[in-house]
Amino acid sequence: MKKVFAFLALAVLCAVALPTFVDAQRAGLNPSHRASDASENSSDDRYIIKFRQFAKADSDHVRAQGGHVVRELPELSSVAARLPERARQALANNPNVEFIEVDPRRYPMQTNPPWSDLLIAGTNEVTPYGIQMVQADQVSDSLAANRKICIIDSGYKDAHEDLMDRTSGHVTASTNAGTGDPYRDINSHGTHVAGTIAGLRNGTGVVGVLPSGTVNLHIVKVFGDDGLWAYSSDLAAALTQCRNAGANVVSMSLGGLGGSVTEQNAFNNAYSAGVLSIAAAGNDGNTATNYPAGYSSVVSVAAVDNTEAHGSFSNVNADVEIAAPGVSVLSSISYKATTTLTVNGVTYTGQPVEFAPTTSGVSGTLVGGGLCDTTGGGAWAGKVVLCERGVISFFEKVTNVQQGGGVAAVIYNNLPEELFATLGEGNSSNITAIGLTQADGQAALASVGSPSTVKNFQDQAFNNV
Repeated sequence: MKKVFAFLALAVLCAVALPTFVDAQRAGLNPSHRASDASENSSDDRYIIKFRQFAKADSDHVRAQGGHVVRELPELSSVAARLPERARQALANNPNVEFIEVDPRRYPMQTNPPWSDLLIAGTNEVTPYGIQMVQADQVSDSLAANRKICIIDSGYKDAHEDLMDRTSGHVTASTNAGTGDPYRDINSHGTHVAGTIAGLRNGTGVVGVLPSGTVNLHIVKVFGDDGLWAYSSDLAAALTQCRNAGANVVSMSLGGLGGSVTEQNAFNNAYSAGVLSIAAAGNDGNTATNYPAGYSSVVSVAAVDNTEAHGSFSNVNADVEIAAPGVSVLSSISYKATTTLTVNGVTYTGQPVEFAPTTSGVSGTLVGGGLCDTTGGGAWAGKVVLCERGVISFFEKVTNVQQGGGVAAVIYNNLPEELFATLGEGNSSNITAIGLTQADGQAALASVGSPSTVKNFQDQAFNNV
C-alpha cells in the first residue's frame, strides 16, 4: 500500500454514530402563532395560507385582497402568496382560513466545496475537512461506548496527546509475535487511521469522528515496523482476533490484488455474525479490484478530496459502495516528520516519496528538470532537481535525476492537491525524494538557480515516549 490514507470516516460514522440521531428533537411552530413569528424570511412578504375548505375561488379571494398568488397547493388546501400587511390581516379574519404562516426559505445543504480544515476558536485543535464533510461534527457520539472498532493496521501510538491510551479502559490490543508491540507504530499508518476515527476533543491536534473518548478500540498490528505488507492468512487471523475481542466494526485501510477463498470465508463468517468490515478500494488509480474490499461481505470505500471530487489515486470499480474523504487528510501521527525544500528563505513542506531514502539535509543549486523524462544532459550534477508529475512514473523520474548526478528529486503535483508518491514496492533509490503540491512546486520554480536544501527525516524518539 502507498502512504495515501483512504480513510473510512464516513463508514465509521454510519456504523457507530448514526444511532445517536434518535436523540434528535425537531421543534415546530404552533400554527396559531406562525403568521406573527419574526424571521429573516418575513421580509419577502411571502406566506402560505391554509384554507379549511379549498376551492379555486380561494386564490381569486387572495388576489382580491391585494395578494399575489405564487403557487397553488390544492393537495394541501393551501396557497403560497406575497401579501401586503393589509391583505394578510384581512385574510387572517376570514373564517375559512385555518392559518397563515411565513413561507420560509430552504437552502442547499453542504454543497459548496472546497472544504477546509478549521481551527477551533480559542484552541490549538483542528476539525479536519472530512469530519465536516460527513457531518460527524453535527451529531453526538454519546452512545459510542457500546461499540468497539477494531483497527487492523501497523499499530497504535500509545500515550499520544490526541488519542486514548490503554490506561483509559477504552483501548485494547492483540499481540502478534511476527509484528511486535501493537502499541508501537513506527510506520504511523495505523495511528493516522485511529486519529480520524477517535481523535480526542481536547484542545490540541485534531477532532475525530468520535471525539469524546468513549468509543472502544481494539488494535491488531498486522504490519511490521517496515509497514510494507502482510499475507491474506495474516489478515484472516487478525479478523479472528477482532471478533474474539468483541468488535462490531473492523477498519482496514489496506488491501491487495488477488482474492483468497480462506480470507473470503473469514469475512463471510464475520458478516454472518453481525460484524461490519470496511476496507479501502485501492490506491493504484485504476479499475482493479483489491481485496478484502472486493468481497461482498466487506464494504469497499473509495476516496474523495476536499472538493468532493474523486481522488486521482483511488480505484474505481463495481465493488465500491461509498466514497469518503481520503485526500490530504489531517490526522495524528506517531512521529515528528520533516519533509521540506528550502530555497531563497522560503520553506515548502511536502510529503516523503515512499521507498526513497531519508536525509537530515542535502544541499545543491535548485534546477528545473521539467518532467524529468531525461537525465539532464550533465546539467544536474550536484543539483536539487525540481520535477513536474506526469508522463513517466515517479520511480523513473527519481532514477533519471540520480543517473544525471542530482542529489535530490523534488516532484510537484500536476493537480491541485498534495502529492503522495511512491517508487513502487521492490524499488529504491540512492537519493532522497519528496513531493510538493502543485502550487508550491510552481512557486519554487521562480527560485531556480538559487541554493536550496532538502530535508526528509522522521524523529522516531517521539514514538518511544
